[in-house]
Amino acid sequence: MESPSQRPLEQSFHTSISCALGQSNILSLDDSSSDLSDASSLECRLKGGQQLLLDGVSPYNEGVILTLAIPPTPDKANLTKYAETFRQRIQETRKKSVMFVNTPENEAINAASDERMKFLVNLKSMTESLQGERRVYEEEMAGSMANGSTMSTHSGFSQNSACHYARLNEEELNTIKEFIDEAQKMSAIIRKQYFRDSASAAWSHLLTSPNGGEFCSTLYEKLCQNLTYIPDYIRNLKDEERVIDHYINVITKTLELYENPHVMIDELPKIAARHRGFGVSSDAFFVMRNIFMELLPEYMDPKVYEQSKKDWLKFWRLVLDLMVSGSNSEEGERYHAMFEKNNQKVLLATLKTIGEKQEEGKPHVITKMLQNAAKDDPKYEKFVTNFTKFRNAKRMYDSFTDIASKQMMIEEMQLYMNELGARHITYQVPTDMILNIVPYMLDSCRECLGEQWTPSVDVIMKRFYSYLAHGLTEGMDSGKNKGENRRAPDGSSPFCILFTDVESSTDLWQKNPTVMAEAVKEHHRIIRTIIAQNEAYEVKTAGDSFIIAARDILVGLKVAIAIQLELMRQAPITPGFKMLDNVQGGGDEAAWNPSTLRVRIGIEHCTSATATYDTVHKRYDYYGPSINQCARIETAAAGGQILMSRESFRALKAIKEFHNEPCPALLRSLDESEKEDERGLDEFVAMRDVGKLKLKGIKKPVRLASLVPLCLAGREFKIFDEVDV
Repeated sequence: MESPSQRPLEQSFHTSISCALGQSNILSLDDSSSDLSDASSLECRLKGGQQLLLDGVSPYNEGVILTLAIPPTPDKANLTKYAETFRQRIQETRKKSVMFVNTPENEAINAASDERMKFLVNLKSMTESLQGERRVYEEEMAGSMANGSTMSTHSGFSQNSACHYARLNEEELNTIKEFIDEAQKMSAIIRKQYFRDSASAAWSHLLTSPNGGEFCSTLYEKLCQNLTYIPDYIRNLKDEERVIDHYINVITKTLELYENPHVMIDELPKIAARHRGFGVSSDAFFVMRNIFMELLPEYMDPKVYEQSKKDWLKFWRLVLDLMVSGSNSEEGERYHAMFEKNNQKVLLATLKTIGEKQEEGKPHVITKMLQNAAKDDPKYEKFVTNFTKFRNAKRMYDSFTDIASKQMMIEEMQLYMNELGARHITYQVPTDMILNIVPYMLDSCRECLGEQWTPSVDVIMKRFYSYLAHGLTEGMDSGKNKGENRRAPDGSSPFCILFTDVESSTDLWQKNPTVMAEAVKEHHRIIRTIIAQNEAYEVKTAGDSFIIAARDILVGLKVAIAIQLELMRQAPITPGFKMLDNVQGGGDEAAWNPSTLRVRIGIEHCTSATATYDTVHKRYDYYGPSINQCARIETAAAGGQILMSRESFRALKAIKEFHNEPCPALLRSLDESEKEDERGLDEFVAMRDVGKLKLKGIKKPVRLASLVPLCLAGREFKIFDEVDV
């Protein structure tokens, strides 16, 4: 049996035509005529909560609406005509519709629908008004520029009195600001619900899926494994649910800021600066980004991930830019100084506590350290006997405490460590023994403190002993293995050398020295970043050229590939830069970008080279036939090209990691996709034999191989025919 609320009204159908008179009076029409001289529109509402549009049926909650436009002051003679047309349309619509009995619920729906329609109509009208105001402003700006006026005289909205934005007072400005704030907040809500290609919507989808909690838990585990420091306030969240809630809140809040850019730009740098006060540096943000994007496709619905991936990359790019800016700001440095000062107190208190726990007649922590190390490496045994004596062990430990007390006085501390390191030379202690002792020292101190050894103490002590060990070894080698010099090949085995140079740099400097200066500055930043990322070594730079050393030809190729890709990613390399029209390389235009530099690179697998340490400049330099040949190969290359000898290419192919080590995402293509790919670098490099070339100073012609990233394989370069270079 049909319920009363659903019974079709085929027999009891009744029409009602209503006429809107201003904002307050409604004149209803049935089958009789009425005075409609002031009417502006006719509307028919069907019983049962349905409404129908005269100009076409359109969905409107539970029903549709039907309206008929009439002149503002119709005469009574034509009124019957309007009403009859209206009734005929109603009858036509009636045949296509199923009406239901009207109920209080339906009436409430209708009322809400009316309000909704009014709201959206008003919103549309206001949007059109805003667009009109903006066009007025843009037209006036364009006109002023065409007339040669300066921007400063037309930097605001039109002052024409017809413009809604003319001469706003403070209250009106606040109203507009509130409107903008509300619009941005509503945008964030709407994007989550309707725009599935947004990071915000994808995040909401993940949280409502069964994988949401597991994703955040795994994220935390990975961060603990990869970050050197996790703040205590996070580590102390021992309850897994609280950890999950913390990371959900962090990502959610950041995405909310992402939907409100003007707030994000102001807030994120402040947040990053405060993080320095907890020991979180800008490196941690990159680690979190990498882990987050690595895990996302594993836990998120594949379709949702593919739809939102582009926005996630954009989100993280903006987040990292702002966080790094805030982390390195003056405020960030201030927080970092506070953190270091607090760490200094914790370090000194910890060392003092450990020292006070040492008792004569019992093994000292220094003694235990050497005894444990000797179990794994007999080379330490010769020191165990000497430091079994409590006095000797205490004296060494006290020297560590003295260094720690000078940690805030960098120069004094380094001098003291160098002196201690120099003393160890007379003891015939090799540097590797100093560096390898650190884990044993930490173990003996950890055992001494027991439950007092907290995660934050672990990080502070580990950092201190590592710093101490490196400081002592620096004193032992008088700078030969200082800092980045540790990455320099010593020439005892084959290594790789790279020469780089900017194509047409002289002409570019002459064309626009100001722009070129900024371009070269960015060029240097890009290359030095890549050198550090790949643990290569900057031998020297001259003008816009680099000489780089790497431990093997594979690392050298990674550096070269990264340089070519990063120069493309960073385009424009600086505002206003444009490459010259007369260039050396050609081919597919999509493989080039005229708004960035073209850099030629020569690479050589060095089997005949000598490494020399310059005691004056405190750096390594390299000489020999392999170095000379690489310099000539680089000269033969075109901008955007990587050249190496076929012998070097054979050495590259002999390295198994070239084939089976998963290629890093940033060496695979120009985009920043973190999608996993097990293929090796050999699958992402395009190589072509470009013939033999007679190089100046080299007896025999050298057969050369030209390489480019696979995504830039459309680049074309000349083939050599044993010409002299």
